[in-house]
Amino acid sequence: MYIRPEIVEDIECCLMFDYKNKEGVYCIGSRDKDKYFFVNEKASKIYMDVIKQMDGNHTLEEIKRKEKQKSGISGELVDKIYDVCLRCNLIKNASSQTKEFNEVKAVYKDVFKVDISSFCEWCKKIDTKIYMIIIIFMLLIIGGASVKINQVVGNIPWNCVTGDFRVLIYTAVISTVSLALHELCHAVTGAKLGLPVQTAHIATFTYVTFACYIKLPGIYFLKPRKRVAIWMAGVFMNFFLIAVSIFMYDLPGEQGQIFLTTIIICNLSIIVSALVPFYISDGYFVLSTICKAPNLRKNIFQNIENLFKKRKIEFISWVYVLYFVCSILFIVVMVNIVVRPIVNNIHMALMEGDSFWEIVVQNINIAISIIALTISNIVKRILKKEKSVK
Repeated sequence: MYIRPEIVEDIECCLMFDYKNKEGVYCIGSRDKDKYFFVNEKASKIYMDVIKQMDGNHTLEEIKRKEKQKSGISGELVDKIYDVCLRCNLIKNASSQTKEFNEVKAVYKDVFKVDISSFCEWCKKIDTKIYMIIIIFMLLIIGGASVKINQVVGNIPWNCVTGDFRVLIYTAVISTVSLALHELCHAVTGAKLGLPVQTAHIATFTYVTFACYIKLPGIYFLKPRKRVAIWMAGVFMNFFLIAVSIFMYDLPGEQGQIFLTTIIICNLSIIVSALVPFYISDGYFVLSTICKAPNLRKNIFQNIENLFKKRKIEFISWVYVLYFVCSILFIVVMVNIVVRPIVNNIHMALMEGDSFWEIVVQNINIAISIIALTISNIVKRILKKEKSVK
């Protein structure tokens, strides 16, 4: 049976990273499918020459013969190009496709999606000066709040945060709203910078909590600084929500302060999870762009190891190390702000002779969170195992 591959209509090739001393990295993919792969400059020309012949009218054997005569390209390379396109779901008429395990799909289960194309089109029409005014205003609020943060952290009613069951309800609502605003900022920024943002997806995270995410088709075809702006937009919103909560902290009563405390903790959690670059996250994509490394996760520890093995140390290796250290320090600081007071409360309860169950009741929210996190990890492992078996 002869294979007549037909590539998707919107396949395109674009420079992703430009280097001074070596070939640039090019992105080949589809905005509609939101699937991409990366090759160097020389390979990009070969790949596109072969891909253009995948129009449904030529068999793989015909393409191999033609490329062999024209460019001396081996049949094995043509097969490789076909396999890469197949794994990326870029072949329209493939009857069966071998797809790599998708870590995101394993833990996120779509419930429904919302069409936000009209909203994004409206965002595109807003004058850039208005966006600049809004951003400057938000920066002023964030800068002003940084002066008060130590005062607020010192006054947080940690006993209520860990022992008041209503905080769990606050957390569920605030986390959902904060994450929605985080993703909305990705969408608004992406739309303003030229991406055809179409949908927002509401999903469950390992069947335990609700989450949402925005698809940003064509983001790899943008210039690096624009990609970084889009990926950092969500975190910027979370910092703003924390800053507003800090400014309002002295106004409400005790219950209001508990609510604002929950906003601060939830948004700090989102920031930490978004910036840690060691899994698929905003921080990972930002670091990948800064380092001009499309396969960052595969190379990060190798580059750190090279610092101790090579006599000649490349600048890019130091970038890896610097971001690695900064990420760890950031996590340590956030843990110190949130976890240390809770540990101190538990320690004081033990010193006062409280029983185990009394301590659990006093910290019921932590106990429930640990149980939920355990269930989440179990479900994640089961889904990953089932996916790998299939």
